[in-house]
Amino acid sequence: MQQFLASLLLIGLALYICAIDIRCHRIPNASILGITIVLIYPSHSLDLPSASFSLLLIWILGIFSKAGMGDLKLLTVLLLLQGEILLRPITLAIGALVITFMIAIHLIVNKSLKGDIALAPAILIPFTMAYLTN
Repeated sequence: MQQFLASLLLIGLALYICAIDIRCHRIPNASILGITIVLIYPSHSLDLPSASFSLLLIWILGIFSKAGMGDLKLLTVLLLLQGEILLRPITLAIGALVITFMIAIHLIVNKSLKGDIALAPAILIPFTMAYLTN
């Protein structure tokens, strides 16, 4: 029963974060805290060297690509608490498909790549799917 409620909370928070990010291009800290609380147990974390290397890589790529701090904080929480799920090949592949879709929608609407593209859907849709099928 607890796992079912945690799954419902995760789905609700993921939908909320995606909607806010698409609409306002912001991820509220309270939402990241909510995801942290829901995902803290059971943890599927990586070993320390893998987590450290992955975090360093994510932050370097995020800063150079000018990703939003909310996206980086969200990735940090997911990596630290559920790194094994986040870095599965299927999760990464679905994430690549979602970001491709988000870029295509952005191009259709804006006729260029200028402006912000919401990354929360590309992070949370594949993660939530992989987490719920775990």
